[in-house]
Amino acid sequence: MRRRARRFVAEASLGRWIFTTAVANLFAALITAILVEVLVDEKNWWHRIGYLLICVILIGGSAALTGIGTKIRDTRFPVNASIILSMIRAISATARRENELRSSLRENSTDAERRRVLLSALKMYMSELEEVISNGWSTHRFGETTPVEVVLMKRASDGGVTVACWATTRPTSLDQRTIRRDFYDGTEAAKLYRRFVDKGTRSPLHLIEDISTYSEYDHFGRDPSLRSNSTALLPVYDSHSRCHGFVAITARNRAGMFREEDREFWIELWQLWEAHIVRCIVEFEATGQMLDEEQISV
Repeated sequence: MRRRARRFVAEASLGRWIFTTAVANLFAALITAILVEVLVDEKNWWHRIGYLLICVILIGGSAALTGIGTKIRDTRFPVNASIILSMIRAISATARRENELRSSLRENSTDAERRRVLLSALKMYMSELEEVISNGWSTHRFGETTPVEVVLMKRASDGGVTVACWATTRPTSLDQRTIRRDFYDGTEAAKLYRRFVDKGTRSPLHLIEDISTYSEYDHFGRDPSLRSNSTALLPVYDSHSRCHGFVAITARNRAGMFREEDREFWIELWQLWEAHIVRCIVEFEATGQMLDEEQISV
């Protein structure tokens, strides 16, 4: 019996799974209704108590079955399965390209050569993440593509927060960072550092549906009403729970790209990408140089 149950869980289609759980709940409701009718007519109090206990057990069992069934269904049949699958394919393709890059390194390769390869690999992963969200997720969510920018914000060698790397487009705000080293101190990444990382607490994903209506957002002096962007900050942690910055994703002229109701999807997305991105950062900095704008020739 247990083997058959496991086989059903592993092989059942989504339609069959929904049908089976619905029939089980309907059967429990039918038996409960019959027992309630019997309970009303029953004169013996001990029998009444027995029927009542059976009703409670059936109702509790039905609720438990629904909860377990929903959990298994969500695991086997995720809501955004097609997007997750496309991300897995994109990551696999990028990993192959990373291996090709790494094959150029030799035992006698210099640290500068290793940093160049690792930076290229990091930018590849960030570019693929940008592409998946801009085309895959945006088309799934809105029916059309959305311009998206992906950057890595982290502490620089001078202790200030900076844009240490970017997928495709260099932020023009970096020009201000050369003038004012504290230019990014009002950004959401800097706030997350102060609120969580500096206090030894793991930072959660930070999702902002529309920065034009987000009162705490640093717009760098620009009119917030003209910027209907949506932003997400994904914390980069290694296996020792050390924070290596935040991947900031901004959807241009698209409010609602990053919503709280989609948090589970973004968590699942980040679980797929984080390990690859943090590996490149950790190995880069293992060569003795911190990854910041000075190391990528800004």
